[in-house]
Amino acid sequence: MVENKLNLDSLRTNRNFCQKKSALTAKRQFIEDNYDYSTNVKDLSTELFRLIQDSNTKVNTSVADFVTKLTKQ
Repeated sequence: MVENKLNLDSLRTNRNFCQKKSALTAKRQFIEDNYDYSTNVKDLSTELFRLIQDSNTKVNTSVADFVTKLTKQ
């Protein structure tokens, strides 16, 4: 019984970790696809910058929640 609970907790933790990893990977891919490293920030559209900020905020919130849950275990 205890072993099943530990296994379920491990699976849940692993699933959460995979979701966060996917979010971070998507964020990185978004930045790599949309940011032209050969130009400076002045050429970055405000809309694209806002999308990057929103993505960053969402990922940071998700990661913070994930870290909080991990530290509680």
